[in-house]
Parts: sequence; C-alpha cells; structure tokens
Amino acid sequence: MRHTPWFAGLSLLAGSLLTGGCAAPAGAQTQPTGPQAERLAALRDAGPQAKLILYPVAVGGAPNRNVADALGLVLESYGMQNHDTTDSAFTPPKDAEWDAIGTAFAAFIKEHQPAGDYALYAEYLGTPKTGPKEVRWLIVTAAGDLVCSDRQTPADADFKRTAARDPDPMGCSVLVAERVFSQLHWKKAAGAGGEPRGKFAQRWAEKSGTPSEAEQAAIKDRLAKLKGELKNVRLSVLPTRALERHDAESAARLAAEITKQMGWSATVAAKPATMDIKPTSNQQKHLWDVARGVRAHVRANPPDTDYVLLADYLIAPNGGPVRGTFFVVCDKAGEWVIVDFQNNQWPDFQAIAPQSVEDCDRLTLRRLAGCLK
Repeated sequence: MRHTPWFAGLSLLAGSLLTGGCAAPAGAQTQPTGPQAERLAALRDAGPQAKLILYPVAVGGAPNRNVADALGLVLESYGMQNHDTTDSAFTPPKDAEWDAIGTAFAAFIKEHQPAGDYALYAEYLGTPKTGPKEVRWLIVTAAGDLVCSDRQTPADADFKRTAARDPDPMGCSVLVAERVFSQLHWKKAAGAGGEPRGKFAQRWAEKSGTPSEAEQAAIKDRLAKLKGELKNVRLSVLPTRALERHDAESAARLAAEITKQMGWSATVAAKPATMDIKPTSNQQKHLWDVARGVRAHVRANPPDTDYVLLADYLIAPNGGPVRGTFFVVCDKAGEWVIVDFQNNQWPDFQAIAPQSVEDCDRLTLRRLAGCLK
C-alpha cells in the first residue's frame, strides 16, 4: 500500500469554512514588554515539551474539536508531545474585537482551569467563496495571563505559503503551528511535518477507518505480486468519480494511457461503481470509504480482468480548486492492491497543480507509475 499523507485526515471539503468572528485588520505584531515578556520567555524556555491545551478552534463561528485535533496533529509532527485538546469550548463575545476576545478567553481560562500549564485558542475566518481571510490565535497561562497573540491575513508571507495554498482548516492549522514555533523560537524535530506517531496520529487513524497493520501488510504483499507480473496485466478502469458524477471519458483517457505507457491491456468498465460516500472533513476517511466502496463493487460484480482501478477526484461542482486525488486498485477478488491519495502538500501534486479532471488524470497516471516502481 502507498502510505497516505498523515494530513490526509485533516483537509476539509470546499464550503466548510464559513464566516465567524470579527475580521478587523490584523496590523503589525508588537513585542511584549514587562510581565508578558517574562511569560513569553518562560514558555520559550519550556520548549516543545510545554503542557499546552488546545481549545476547540472557532470555524464557521462555532467551536470545532476536530479542527483542534488537526492542529494538535500538526504540532505533534513538529515535535510536541505533552499537548492535548479539550471538549471544553470557549464562546467569544458576539461581534467583539480580537483584543476583547483575548480578554474574555483569559477570564474563561482563569475560571475553568486547563489540564496543562498553557491554553491556546484560535479562530479561522473566511467564507466558502473567498477562502480563509484571517487566522488568529493566542496563548495564555493557566492563570489566565496573556503570553502571546498572533494574526495573519493574505497579505502576510506565512499566510501565503500555508493557508493560501491550502485554503481550508488544514492549511490554517499549519499556519498556526508555524507561527507558534516561530514566535517561541522553538526548533522543530528532525523530519518535522512528516508522519507523526503519537496520540493525535492514533486518533486520526481511528476516525479515518485506516486498516489494521496486518491488512496494510497484506496490501503490500499484493502490490509486490502485481509488480512481478507487469507485462501481462489486464485492467478494468471504472468510470471516474469527479464533479459529482461518473466520468467515462476520464476512464477512457486513463485506460488509453495505461495501455500506451505501461503495455497493459486496459479497458473501460461498462458499469460504474455506485457507492454512497458521505461528505466528511477527514480526507483519509474519504479515501478508505472509497476503497471499501470499490471492494464491495468488485465483489458484487466480478470482472473478467485481473485488476480493477477507480479514480476519485475532489473538485468543487462549480469548478473550484482540486482538493485531492484518490485512486484504488483491487484484484479481481476485490482485495486492495494500491490505495493512494494526493493533495497539495505532496510533490507530485505540486508538480502538476491540477485544475481540471484532465490534470487529475495525469496525476493519477504519475502516481500509478510511482507506486509500481
């Protein structure tokens, strides 16, 4: 099995980022002085091992524990280990300015003691049409004293390389993590941004329905078998799932190019795979939901070929940005051979920068070839 990116479970589908809070201009960041400067120095000295509690992130004007878990996962990949999230939600004053929200959160923490030494609250502001327009966060001590606060907009360089490139709560969470480490002068762990192995990674694996280690090992064995018979492969390509429909033209392009580039006997399956995939904020769950749908289809409709491929593309119905590309290869018994996912955090996706179904087809072909090396 091609291991999916750890952040696959985080990206939210288009339309999930709604207006919330007061979007006053961010302005320049100021350096704290006096007692606040001392508190900031103390947190810097504590390093990534600081006991930081992440409160539900305000997205769409409502607290979201899943997004806080997403932020926790990013921080975990950077080397934090003693942080955690909580269900205890903070509701900011309606239509309040950011300074007033910070004051209210400090009072909230003082009254509701966190299970750590520090508490973080963040807000992601924007609309489905515009994407994120501001990302802001603050950290206070367990006593409710401000340590640091930050605001980023599309005019800021860090925003441009994170939230602007990945315009959903995942990109916003990466931005917050980057800014936290930058402000605190913390050094990221070796391999930062790679696949975390801690409690947050385990939580997302459970949420996404990732197969057991034994099943993942079996997938690798089946892929090895496929690699040993590349010259005599017969493949059925199911109509692609894209733009909320089955796309036989995409499947025909894939079949023609696979035949041309790889020498396989690839044909388009007449019957599409009908599956009920529920919208989810967890792209890794989407991946495995699709994989299970393909498996069920193949078992119910045994092919006359050796393998079956289905590509699935997350593209907004109105032609918006490509959020992710997925493809699954099963053997004729319906067992998984390749389960692959790409989004804009990965080099192959970045190299093609897909904007259309045709672009996604090219990325799928590139990924298929890469998986078979």
